[in-house]
Amino acid sequence: MIGFRYLSVGICLLIFAACGEKNETVKFRFNPPDGDLRKGRVELDASSTLRLFTQVTFKLHLDGNINQEEDGIEADQNIWIKQSLEQVKLDFVLDQTLFGNDALEGQLDEQSQELARKYDNGVIRVEYSPLGTVKQTQVTQIGTQTADNDSLVAGMANLERLLGKDFLNRLAGFQATLPENAVRIGDQWTTTSTQLMLGLPVKLVNTYTFSSRESGLATFTLNGQYSMDTAQLEGGKVSLPFDGFELPVSEQVRFLIKGTQQGQMIVEEKTGWTRSSTLEQQVLMEFRLGALTIPVTVTNNIRTYPAGGQSIQPTARQENP
Repeated sequence: MIGFRYLSVGICLLIFAACGEKNETVKFRFNPPDGDLRKGRVELDASSTLRLFTQVTFKLHLDGNINQEEDGIEADQNIWIKQSLEQVKLDFVLDQTLFGNDALEGQLDEQSQELARKYDNGVIRVEYSPLGTVKQTQVTQIGTQTADNDSLVAGMANLERLLGKDFLNRLAGFQATLPENAVRIGDQWTTTSTQLMLGLPVKLVNTYTFSSRESGLATFTLNGQYSMDTAQLEGGKVSLPFDGFELPVSEQVRFLIKGTQQGQMIVEEKTGWTRSSTLEQQVLMEFRLGALTIPVTVTNNIRTYPAGGQSIQPTARQENP
């Protein structure tokens, strides 16, 4: 009888402890220690499909090592982080049902290798606020380029448009935006940002959910909605990812964007570092030129994780990370 009472008390204490952790609030701040160095991996799979007179599909895979190092603190507590890419590999595939020649495949391989050399050993400095939002970026170094003819340079420019303008700066966005106030499991907060996608200013409204925590690590799930940032579009031009073709914004030229982003990030409660992340983006664009409509579908899968570790599986949406 006494043993049963002890067992009952033990079970109650375990339940109380579990409930206490779940209801406990956490105040997240991005505050890495001086000189803190993190080594990780980044992987990107991107696909763009354009339908005009026929369907053309571009597929791209990039992976490499990403180093992040604390590089100073400002008086307002903003943190500088130095980020660099190493051992970059880039593969690019074009659906050749339209073109059907092996020479084009060789050209794409050459362009991919040249662009990989540009990103390899690229270095940027990023200023983050205590909430992990990007205040500014500085490109301090790019890799070695050996392109010596106009066609190769133009081909590289097309690939860069598929990756997004200033891909090195996109690395800064792999840090989670932290909530301003203390939160507990189940709480949500929303962020808004704008990025260029195929030359268009695209607004992303992200909703973060504090979904679980374990052993000093918090899991945030993300659900976002893409739309056109009309305020930044007015009076400008849009560059399609094909030979720098530009479309002016006018009454005869219209653009439609809608899409979603889903994923999760694992964040250290003590430092605010994003330990790993998985993001899945699906965006539908329409370029309307008078009576002609050009649909473009963009799909991106982005993964970051510690060196030697494994990326998060996108199906992991459970209580424990």
